[in-house]
Amino acid sequence: PRTATAARANDNTSPTGQLRNGVLTVRLVARSASWRPDGGSGCALAVRAFAEEGSAAALIPGPLIRVRAGTAVHVRVHNALTTRIWVRGLQDRGPGELAAIDVAAGAIHEFTFVANTPGAWYYWAGSAKTDVPASNADGQLVGALVVDPPAEPGKAAAADRILVLTRWTPTGTPDNGGFQLNAFNGRSWPN
Repeated sequence: PRTATAARANDNTSPTGQLRNGVLTVRLVARSASWRPDGGSGCALAVRAFAEEGSAAALIPGPLIRVRAGTAVHVRVHNALTTRIWVRGLQDRGPGELAAIDVAAGAIHEFTFVANTPGAWYYWAGSAKTDVPASNADGQLVGALVVDPPAEPGKAAAADRILVLTRWTPTGTPDNGGFQLNAFNGRSWPN
């Protein structure tokens, strides 16, 4: 789509946000994007994706949020879309249900939590209140939330690679033969 800005594939090697006084502050924007999962010469798909506030490009998957257990996290989500979205996963993943927060078009919602539960999680949003990310235009409106165990004195963090699998299925094509496009960190195979 000509009116949407281009989305970049996110390799998830650099976490987002600013860590000050034990609080990670992240500013996200949900917006329309033009995604090319096969690279620059591939077909552009109209999707919704997260961007860092102030960034020209949306990222697929969204910005990586990564902290040590015990870190306070403050995430500001601005819905720059023309429809409301439901945001899930921006909370500690201890026992209990994941909250689904309704953010109106043009509105801002602030999420504040202490990330106590180590693990590799994800956050997502979409125009429908779903338990898992959708595979429609909202299917790229997702990002990784990684909570590392507390630091051990004298021990370096383990090197790893964060992979986020997303999918997209065309809408408005009732007989698509079950086609769906799967992508790792914003690129489809073999790209």
